Amino acid sequence: MLRSRDYELAAIDRLLDGARASQGAGLVLLGEPGIGKSALLAEARERAVDMCALTATCVEAESALAYSCLQQLLGSVIGRADKLPAPQDRALRVALGLAVGAAPDRFLVSLATLTLLSAVADDGPVLCLLDDAHWADAPSLEVVAFVGRRIRPEPIALLVSARDGQGPGRELAGLAALHVNGLSAEGAESILDEQWGGSLSPAVRDALIAAAGGNPLALNELPRALSAGQRAGHE
Repeated sequence: MLRSRDYELAAIDRLLDGARASQGAGLVLLGEPGIGKSALLAEARERAVDMCALTATCVEAESALAYSCLQQLLGSVIGRADKLPAPQDRALRVALGLAVGAAPDRFLVSLATLTLLSAVADDGPVLCLLDDAHWADAPSLEVVAFVGRRIRPEPIALLVSARDGQGPGRELAGLAALHVNGLSAEGAESILDEQWGGSLSPAVRDALIAAAGGNPLALNELPRALSAGQRAGHE
């Protein structure tokens, strides 16, 4: 269960409802590591059970591999690329390593991705999820941003997460951004109570809440670094 995320979840619900009504849009979730961006993307997928969900998680080790994130995102629907106009079909297949050829024009790859997603959306609304976009390879990010700026008349929602201050700001210009802040004190307390119950003394619990600064990952990890005696306030 997500704690103290009513504002963020309301924004995600608006994004999904817009796509269902053929008012597509993109939204970028920005925040520090561990603040809960990936959890929000997972919750968005749970709320989009009536939609075709396409997902990609970017990793630093693949950030130099052109179109690696795009390959993840489109992997389950690339079989429909043969319905694209020939130049778009070839550009996309070469970009994803499915055909041999010179490096494709990025505009054609971007246009092909938009056309492909639009074709998939003919069968029902589509949700595209791109997690950890700060690790995305540059070509994939350009394509995703291109799509995000052009899906207004489509039943397509694009939800992206990236680290605040380390994100791909210029590439994602034009997409709405939402800063994910730390949990409230009540939300942080609820997490600690759920995980540790009475094993935390009130003083230790208050100290952990202050140290974590509302970061859910820190709230889960900091108590594990303490001994049982420390958690009980005896050491």
